[in-house]
Amino acid sequence: MKRKITSLFSSKQIHNASDNTAILINMSKQLLYRLAITSILWMITIAYTNAQSLYWVGDGGSWNDDSHWSATSGGSGGAGVPATTNAAIFDANSFSMAGQTVTLTAGAICSSINWTGVTNNPTLDLAASLTISGTSAIFADGMSVSGSAGLIFTSASNTTLTLSNTAKTFG
Repeated sequence: MKRKITSLFSSKQIHNASDNTAILINMSKQLLYRLAITSILWMITIAYTNAQSLYWVGDGGSWNDDSHWSATSGGSGGAGVPATTNAAIFDANSFSMAGQTVTLTAGAICSSINWTGVTNNPTLDLAASLTISGTSAIFADGMSVSGSAGLIFTSASNTTLTLSNTAKTFG
């Protein structure tokens, strides 16, 4: 009997088995193949879904307050705080008045950060470190960066740090 089971699973053709057993084994292989493909597709979908851009809304506040993060520019907050796969975007819809500050009170991470188009001269206060896991950090005219912590770049690729035409003071 042991020899029969070994030949069942070690050969492409099924020997010493009834037709029903052969059909069952063939169906099991097809089911496992389909389950494997479906699992891979779900993992890709989840990774793609999580790799979204998040937009800062609602003037100044704490980076870790998800009520300031929206899935769309100028949209409602509550989309969650950026993580390793999320781009953090600050734009014309982020600040409604001058002098607003975004403060990192605890370490944070995002795939990239972009302040292009931001208005009202905001400040990024690095009271805690900000890790950029991707390859881009863009800081715009009229904004400033302060605080005692820093930016940490962890990408295995080259990272582009873009400062606008005017000088930025870090620290």
